[in-house]
Amino acid sequence: MTSTQRVEGINGIIKKYINIQNNLVEFFQGIQAFLQDQLSKAEYRDWVESLPQTNILATSASERIFPHIVKELKEFLTVEMYFIQKAQLDICLEYNSTLVLTEEYEAFEEVSTINFIFKSIMVALLR
Repeated sequence: MTSTQRVEGINGIIKKYINIQNNLVEFFQGIQAFLQDQLSKAEYRDWVESLPQTNILATSASERIFPHIVKELKEFLTVEMYFIQKAQLDICLEYNSTLVLTEEYEAFEEVSTINFIFKSIMVALLR
């Protein structure tokens, strides 16, 4: 990658967070969120690379982490279904999940219900 390409890439990132409505603090927070996201992705790649190599020839994370599952998928699924399921295994490693305690379910349901009612009203008003 040439230095011009790098500069253009950085300019594109900066332009994404600059607009008339944003102040300097919001711009800074946007850049910070972007950098945190990049750091998380780098840490994930480092984690995947640090896993014990049970299958040296593996080309994807799912093949390295779940070799036995991938083997079973190959054995029992059609080629098309195998590739779909293998892609889903790769994608599942990119999820960032948080444990929700059972006591907190009601709060999520209330927010979900309020959002649904709000969206329903907005749709009705726009018609």
